[in-house]
Amino acid sequence: FQPSQLTMLFLAFAVLVACGGGGDDGTTPTDSGSTSASWTYMVYMGADNNLSSAGLVDLNEMESVGSNANVKIVLQAEFSQQYTPSLDSSYGYNWTTLRFLVTNDNDTSDVNLAAGTSIGNQDMGDPATLSAFITWATTNYPADHYALVIWDHGAGWKKSRLATMQFKGAVQDATSGSFMSLPDLAEAVTDAGVHLDIINFDACLMGMYEVLYEFNGLVDYMVFSEETEPGNGDPYDTILAALVATPSMSARTLSQTIVNAYHN
Repeated sequence: FQPSQLTMLFLAFAVLVACGGGGDDGTTPTDSGSTSASWTYMVYMGADNNLSSAGLVDLNEMESVGSNANVKIVLQAEFSQQYTPSLDSSYGYNWTTLRFLVTNDNDTSDVNLAAGTSIGNQDMGDPATLSAFITWATTNYPADHYALVIWDHGAGWKKSRLATMQFKGAVQDATSGSFMSLPDLAEAVTDAGVHLDIINFDACLMGMYEVLYEFNGLVDYMVFSEETEPGNGDPYDTILAALVATPSMSARTLSQTIVNAYHN
């Protein structure tokens, strides 16, 4: 289905469980970024909530593949002191927002939080924070194609009955007490000024025409679920391994790859 310039793919499989979904100073990448990659795969991970442990699982999946010359995997993440309290003692994590150029760490059983660069404790539910991430990622890691993953709780277009999510949209930051509304999400992409090939909502309940409408003209393809997702969401190891193996794949093919990998 293609209204105007925007095409969507539905991730329409009901799974009745919880929904889920660097540089040396946070602004300068560890590689120069002077040569454009084929894809920059941006993941905006709002894990400062009860999905914190799921975020660590997904980061580990990303690290099992890692970036190369053709595919840059770029992550901004924040984790929860309440739900993963041992991160400070285990990794020296001080509950701030981290930016990563995700690399292969050859360790499928653990994450490398030390690879992230702290940019202070940002409000991940603030559209300005998302917009700044998109700008940073695309400036430092330019590519022919851009995919943006919004990773977190999702509440679709209608208001949720859950006390923690009273707004339409996605991305909860429990420390900041915020939840990004649907118009704010679209505003963040607009303000970044980058036309995206794909937006993938690795979040619950976002597969609606109303969500699609907000991003009309900002993106070519959208991947999202009409139903709830597992806490761990997308299988990043499978998806990114396919992209790294075939970096020339089109946005449509990558969108289909995300859907098929999730379903499988």
